[in-house]
This record gives sequence, C-alpha cells and structure tokens, in this order.
Amino acid sequence: MLIAPLLVTLALAPPPHLPHQVPADSPGDEQADAVAQVPSAQVPADSRRESAPATIPSPPQVSSAEQTFQQALAAEQSGDWARYRELVELTVDGMPDPTRLLYRLAGARLRAGDRDGAIEAFRRQIDAGILRDPRPDPVFAPLLSDPRFATELSRLDALSEPLTVSSEAFRLPDGDLIEGIAFDQQTGAVYLSSVRGRKILRRSKEGAIDTFVPTGAQGLRGALGLAVDPERRLLWVVSVGLPHAAELPAEQRGRSSLIAFDLESGAVRSRVDAPAGEHLWNDLALARDGTVYASDPVGKAVHRIRPNGTVETVIQGNGLRSPGGLALSGGETLLYVADWIVGLAVVDLASGEIAWMPPPARSTTLGIDGLLRRGTSLYAIHNGVTPARVSRFDLSSDGRALARAETLERAHPLYDEPTLGVLVGNQLWYVANSHWPRFDDQGQLRQGATLEPTVVLSLPIGTSR
Repeated sequence: MLIAPLLVTLALAPPPHLPHQVPADSPGDEQADAVAQVPSAQVPADSRRESAPATIPSPPQVSSAEQTFQQALAAEQSGDWARYRELVELTVDGMPDPTRLLYRLAGARLRAGDRDGAIEAFRRQIDAGILRDPRPDPVFAPLLSDPRFATELSRLDALSEPLTVSSEAFRLPDGDLIEGIAFDQQTGAVYLSSVRGRKILRRSKEGAIDTFVPTGAQGLRGALGLAVDPERRLLWVVSVGLPHAAELPAEQRGRSSLIAFDLESGAVRSRVDAPAGEHLWNDLALARDGTVYASDPVGKAVHRIRPNGTVETVIQGNGLRSPGGLALSGGETLLYVADWIVGLAVVDLASGEIAWMPPPARSTTLGIDGLLRRGTSLYAIHNGVTPARVSRFDLSSDGRALARAETLERAHPLYDEPTLGVLVGNQLWYVANSHWPRFDDQGQLRQGATLEPTVVLSLPIGTSR
C-alpha cells in the first residue's frame, strides 16, 4: 500500500504508501532510526516461534491510549520525567500491540532513573525483531557502558542478517509500481495490479506475460488489491484514484471502485463505486457466495459488497486506524483485519463486534500489508516495521486469538517494500519489490530513482495446518 505524507515522528520503518496514514503524535507513530535489513538464519529457532495466551484479554481502548499518549508528550515537553514514564507505561498497557512504543518506553524509564526497566523494554523490542539502534540517541548514552546493554546491542546487530527461504517464482520484464497479485487455480494464470500503469498484467502457466486489462481501460484507475472468484470466473480489482496513477483525469482523483472482469473475455461484469465521503478502498477478501470485503484505511472502516452491488459498512472506527489486509475464517463467520498501525483484529461478522489479538511473545502484528489464511494459520507480509518480513500466526482453536508466531522470511535482499501475496499450492507467492518508496507523496518518481523489474518470490509454507 502506499504512503501518506509523513504525518509524524513515529513508525518503525519508513511509512508505506498512501492508504496507511499514521495520526500525528499517536502511539502508533514511533519512528525508527534505521532501515536495516534483518535476520535470520542466525536467529535461534526457539526465538522465532513462541506461544501466546490462549484467550484474548479485554480489547484495549485504542482511543483512550491515544489520549494518554498526548498527555505523555506534554509531560515530556515539561521535563516531568516521573509523570512522563507513568503515562508512557499506561499507553503501552492500552495498545493491542505496543511494539512501536518499546523504544520510547525504554527512554522514559531511563529518564526516570530506572536503568533495569529501560534495558528490559529494549530487550522486548529486540525480541520482537525490531531494528532500531539507540546508540545515536543521547537519551541512551548512560547505558552505553553497561555490559547488559552491550549484550542487547549485540543481539540488535544480529538482526541485520537476512533470513531468506524463498526462491524467485518469476519476474516481470519491466519495472513498475506493482501492488496486488491473484492466482487462477483453473488455468494456472497469475494476475498483477499496476498502480502506475493503471493496468492488469497476466502471466500464463507457461510463463508468458501479457496485458489482461490495458492502461485505463474500462475506467481503471490505480489498481491495488486483486482476488479471483473461481466459481463465477471473475477477477475483482480495487481501482483507486491515487496520484501515482499515470495520466489519471483530475476528476478521478480520490475515487474508489471495485471492478469485476470476466476471466475469459476481460469484459466488465460488475462495477461498484464507493459511497460518497472520504474513502480509499485498498485490499479485499472474497467469500464463497461472491460477497467482497474491502478495507478502507482513509475511512477507518471495512465494507461488505453484496453480489447485488449493495455496499454495507461492517465496522468503522472501534480502534481501527489504517485497515489493510483482510482474510476470512474457514467458516466465514470471522473476518481478520490487519491494521497497519494498531495490529491484528478479528471481527465477528454476525454481531459486528471487533476484538484485538495480542501478538505472541517475540513477535509483532504491526505493519502488516498482505494477509492470507490457510487452514488454522494466518500469513502476514509486514512492510511497516524494520526489517520487513513474512510471518505465520497460528490461531487458537476458536480462531479468535493468536497462539503461536514464527518469522518465515525477513530482510530478503530483493525487498523494496513487499506488499501482497497469494497462495499457490504449498507456496506463498508475493510481490517483493513494489517500489513504493521510490515515489514521493505526489506520486512522482523521486529524482535519480529507477525501477527494476518486479520480482515475485515463492515461499514454501508446507501443508495446511
């Protein structure tokens, strides 16, 4: 997904693209110092997979935590370090996944005179696999001579070694701004969405690449999420008027639609426009009856588009800040929502109730763009933490909590903001180098930037769990 203007000073990695907006001075907005690529093979297996509580605690009140964080910033400005530490601790306790705040928590504890607590908070950050180096920060200067802190810094440095398991599935002949990917099991064709080119590319089972939907055809704007409906032989495409979309008419800017293309002819079979108001549809999930669920990070909502074209809002607000990747449970009674800022949530589709799923130990649910489910596991592509990674989260027996987590891949040398993926047999195929960071907030290629051919990686995930 794409990034919005830098709204603040927080995020553990350079913010992604436009759909994900980090509220200024919010607890989801902690900034990282480095964009290093991270580890792995050198990370012990037991540190890559950990258990979590079997049940979900009461959902944290995200809005309340954000208000507390504002008070913490005021205390920091006034130099009231005891009060600052107290309020940061409360904010951490109120967030579903406080990983982005652990660096700040370490600093708050240190300023309040708690060296042991500062090192413990920093240790938690490293356990979650987050690379943010405190050595350039004068706040942490008092710890640099502490042997315990030196041990943690060695662990931090170890996060710079890539964990690479995947192989290259294929690459496109040209560079582009590619976001989404979908797979047609019947024909073996793979579809890719071009934001910049406003088109859909197709790769045949034999490896031939052609254009399935030409540039701007049928009113296509920048193309984001994709999904194949195998029963109805449709390709659903999220079409959004982003500034990155080349030669987009001015009146199409900021508009969102879902378009269903016939997989055989390429003809449009259905088109649904977002309702009036501020919306930016992003990713989607497809139900067996043909219902489509669409995330809306600008509207802080998830919508349901019925087969007859009716648009319903499943949930809006309730702690959502930047919803992106979506996945349905096997029985399609639950919808998993990856909020790039807050973490992973589960929505009961019958009641509309939302609950946040705390991350298992030594993991994070932040910065997830692509989200898929297979069996009783969720597969997440993170591009909003440093380093970028692919994680597997095993679900609890009722599907409402995360039981275990494992980092499958991290800091692959080919990464340039990985985005979305699709399951192909026992492989997860995903876009490794979308090239979002090479564009500015106005959608223009940055000075001196070039676009290498898009690479799709194939990551083995084994049989269904």
